[in-house]
Amino acid sequence: MRRQNGIGSFFLYFVLIILAVVFFYPLAFLLFNSLIGTYDLPVLLPTKFIIYNYYLVFTMIPFFMYLRNSLIMVCISVFTAVIFNLHYGYAFARLNAPLKNFWFGLVLSMMMIPWVATVIPTFIFFKSINLTDTYWIWVIFGICGSPLYTFLFRQYFLSLPKELEEAGKIDGCGTFGLIWRIFSPLAKPVVVVVAFTEFMNSWSNDYLTPYIYLSQPHYNLAITLFTTSFAVPNDPTMHVMEPVVLAAALLLLLPVLIFFFIAQRTLVEGIVTTGIKGYCGSSPK
Repeated sequence: MRRQNGIGSFFLYFVLIILAVVFFYPLAFLLFNSLIGTYDLPVLLPTKFIIYNYYLVFTMIPFFMYLRNSLIMVCISVFTAVIFNLHYGYAFARLNAPLKNFWFGLVLSMMMIPWVATVIPTFIFFKSINLTDTYWIWVIFGICGSPLYTFLFRQYFLSLPKELEEAGKIDGCGTFGLIWRIFSPLAKPVVVVVAFTEFMNSWSNDYLTPYIYLSQPHYNLAITLFTTSFAVPNDPTMHVMEPVVLAAALLLLLPVLIFFFIAQRTLVEGIVTTGIKGYCGSSPK
């Protein structure tokens, strides 16, 4: 029996190591080829490493200006996503109102509408109130909330016992006191999940929204890096410096990796919690 268990463990770890190598190699490929010669073509295993490509990323474009724009957009998006959706989720989970479940179902039905179907009317609306080419658009998006984030907070708040509310009310807490002093600290796993998801969307995943609403000086770093050719100056053949492109991609990826490794335990806890506890259509007992 022990021998069989040992053989099974050996093959299990062997398969896991193979999978780890397969999934890690694209990141290693990105790192290695960002450190090769500026005019070299990507290779599987480089023989020399230089950091000049990163210098070119910082100097061929106004890198820090676009970085500032990205930070502004990320701070607005993450802050509004967490604050407003937390309140919306609490309202749907813990407060009593006529047709509450109907309105929550209506909110969830918005997830079935493709985002691209609302692009033109949304643009016309922001254009009519002169908010294009400003970051106020992201403030309004955050205030309007997200069906997914509202759902995650609602699911978590449904799992908390009603005795917490009763104890808070005895201590003199109103609705906002209950939210900020009792429920918000307990919702840390969900807050981290929402913050991380919105950070990824705003930092590197959403190219269309800045491209539609902003002019080039207000672009974020993601859309700038991947709309810049990084070609050799004064070269009629427009040879693209691939190692510089890879260096730019790694710089864009680095904050996401740092965020993930810092918060990975809380992220896993938040995903598991919002996926298991609570259920749709229920209300606290």
